[in-house]
Amino acid sequence: MLSKTPRYALIILQLIVGLEWLISGINKILVGTFPQSLAVALRTGHTVAPALAHHPRMWYATFLQTVILPNSLFLGYLIMIGEVTIGTLMLISAVLLLGWPLRSGTLSLSAARWQFVFTACATVVGVFMDINFNIWKGKVLPLPLINTKAAFLPVWDGTIMLILLALTLFAFSIVLWREAEQTASVERSAK
Repeated sequence: MLSKTPRYALIILQLIVGLEWLISGINKILVGTFPQSLAVALRTGHTVAPALAHHPRMWYATFLQTVILPNSLFLGYLIMIGEVTIGTLMLISAVLLLGWPLRSGTLSLSAARWQFVFTACATVVGVFMDINFNIWKGKVLPLPLINTKAAFLPVWDGTIMLILLALTLFAFSIVLWREAEQTASVERSAK
């Protein structure tokens, strides 16, 4: 199995990503009006994105106007639920990662499978949401890295880093699942 130090580093990363999503979703729930105010935020940019009429990617502005705005209330609820779910899945996955070395045999393989499934689901949905949030903000993903207009800004903002962290966690989950399968197979053949 993965030695303790990398596993604990992976757990810490998983906790950070999970808490980021969970807190973001809970903040939207506690505001109480997020779904109702999503349409206004999309039209005006709500201080974090260009207004819809001035969006640098007209294809995305058209998509927002024709698909997202008419369904903004439903999608507002979906965003809140999605963020809380992603955070919860990442946190459960971290707990599984912490606990499975204490188990042996098939239980270890089962924990590895669930850890992989939770991380994979959270990663796919989270990356999809993050990419859309970044395009809405008018950003290019993640290139070009060289941008003279943004000389005083970080190369990648937090949401880009969140995408990269989630993809890293997903890759490690695949490795851990395969290690657990190999360990279970060796234990079965030894019996």
